[in-house]
Amino acid sequence: MQAVDIIRRKRDGKELSRDDMASFVSGIADWSVTDSQIAAFSVASYLNGLSLREASSLTAEILAKGLQIDWSGMALKAPIADIYTNGGVGDYLQLLVPAVLSACGVYCPSATGHAKEYICGTLDKISAIEGYNPYPKMTHFKNTVYDNGFAIIGTTGEFSPVYRRIRTVCSSSGTAMAEDLLAVCAISQKKSAGTEYIVLDIKCGSGTFTKNPSSAQKLTGTLKHLAEINGIKVSGFISNHNQPTGKSIGSSLEMLEAVKFLLSPSQTLYPRVYELLLAICANALVLSGVSSHTSSAEEKVAKALNSGRAASRFSEMITALGAPPDFMQKPESYLPKAGFIKPLFAPKSGYIKAINGELLGRLWHKLADDPYNLSLKPAVGFSDIADIGTHVTKDSLLALVHADTSARAEEILKELPKAFTISAKRPPFEPLIYETI
Repeated sequence: MQAVDIIRRKRDGKELSRDDMASFVSGIADWSVTDSQIAAFSVASYLNGLSLREASSLTAEILAKGLQIDWSGMALKAPIADIYTNGGVGDYLQLLVPAVLSACGVYCPSATGHAKEYICGTLDKISAIEGYNPYPKMTHFKNTVYDNGFAIIGTTGEFSPVYRRIRTVCSSSGTAMAEDLLAVCAISQKKSAGTEYIVLDIKCGSGTFTKNPSSAQKLTGTLKHLAEINGIKVSGFISNHNQPTGKSIGSSLEMLEAVKFLLSPSQTLYPRVYELLLAICANALVLSGVSSHTSSAEEKVAKALNSGRAASRFSEMITALGAPPDFMQKPESYLPKAGFIKPLFAPKSGYIKAINGELLGRLWHKLADDPYNLSLKPAVGFSDIADIGTHVTKDSLLALVHADTSARAEEILKELPKAFTISAKRPPFEPLIYETI
């Protein structure tokens, strides 16, 4: 069947067969299917959804067209686990989880991607480090995982060419938030990397694509189904993402904050980062059989953080992939800095009742977008973002804007106040973890 016929069937709400998926994926792999046709397919899938059968078929065909890493020849003596998150504004946990898991005796080969619309990608963050090579040769990648316990890389054409094209087109066609395609791409990517166990952190709230619990539950169900039929064990949770996990947004700024956290893992300074990191990593240790119960797993995670072992693992890994050996000692020397930093102050007294995470993300993207370059500007963004529930007085700091020009900073400062809702009453407490999977 021709690609246009497959797109038309999906557009009209008809279920595609395994043969349909095989034909379309083959066309993506050999480039006989164009980017515009992938975009049309992704829009049709976004509007009509994919059935579990369609999602299973699409995942299987994507895997068949790419490299699936076999770790058996390297005699890894521990389980292989990773995190999957649907992504959130101001969330850099995907930088931290692999380092912590490796420090706890779990291998974590982590293939990740660039920004999706208004959410800064993990690959954008780690690529901000001077000298870091996110696209090593496969042998180098495997040796880095073997020697250091983990590696964070981008998905190359060799690794998963079909996944890479679909993800790129979805990001540029307004369908990066299509739940079924998110699930298909996630599981095909993790399976390609040889992952045996996945902990899901499915974010729900204003700062992510899944705004409501029903969407988060649907995505979770599809991910679990696809993981299990591909022999991957899954656990995790749905988490609250109505504000940034950390205090920064932007490639270089989030990378810097992640390093600061590893060097000083404070529950006081970074409460949401610490709580989620502890939950994700402890979950992975129990799921993979490294720990027998949650309490011992949490102790192991806390020890890996507080002893500095996770920070050392991170330093060793990035050095193996080209970063300066002294990066952890002076990270600000090797990360881009914005030329202008300007504050946003509270317009009145009260409590921060809500934060519009999507607006923060879109304003970051407006700062970072470079019309003359395909990549995003790494130095720009926001830092020192105040938390929901914080009591502020007039002229209290709400955030710092990092921009490449003074005029750009002033332009963003005109829109940024809309992201913060200040009320006379303290907002009710919201749990960070909504539901266990």
